[in-house]
Amino acid sequence: MVQTMAQDMRENIAEVLKAAQSGSKPVSFTFHKTSILDIAYLLLMNRNGIVKLKPADVATLQCVQMDKSWGSDRNRTLEVEMTETFDPKWFSDRMARACESIVIA
Repeated sequence: MVQTMAQDMRENIAEVLKAAQSGSKPVSFTFHKTSILDIAYLLLMNRNGIVKLKPADVATLQCVQMDKSWGSDRNRTLEVEMTETFDPKWFSDRMARACESIVIA
């Protein structure tokens, strides 16, 4: 069976999240350059307590949304902390197309 890039990314995200959760560690998430619209998902997850983002990262993401430009490649990478209500599959399904890379921070 041929897998799509999104399916491969979902599997990669799931593996990293499982490892990060077992060690209670945050992940470093990098958005694709073309994924500005997907910022809204992550900001809503933060607002609803599913993930925790640093206040400076929230401000940066809000500016990127308003400007519709990353400004700098380093603005595409941020630390995401998982909360008790975090669901790895739900996160993977929503963020797979937006993810360029994800690693344990």
